[in-house]
Amino acid sequence: MLSPIEPQLNRDYIVSQLEILLNLPSPSGYCMGIMKYMEEEIERLGYSLEVTPKGNGMVTIAGPQVRMITG
Repeated sequence: MLSPIEPQLNRDYIVSQLEILLNLPSPSGYCMGIMKYMEEEIERLGYSLEVTPKGNGMVTIAGPQVRMITG
């Protein structure tokens, strides 16, 4: 029996994205710059960002498992 293939993390991409996000000005209540950047990056990856009435971003990715990340 074959074992399932484990997904591999692209650590360079993750670190570069964290550096970008951590360097964007975003004091409490002024997160529009980060939200704009996130929307552009999410669309570049082929998904879409839905913004809730309270300003949270949600990305839906089809698949058999349900996961949620918030920050």
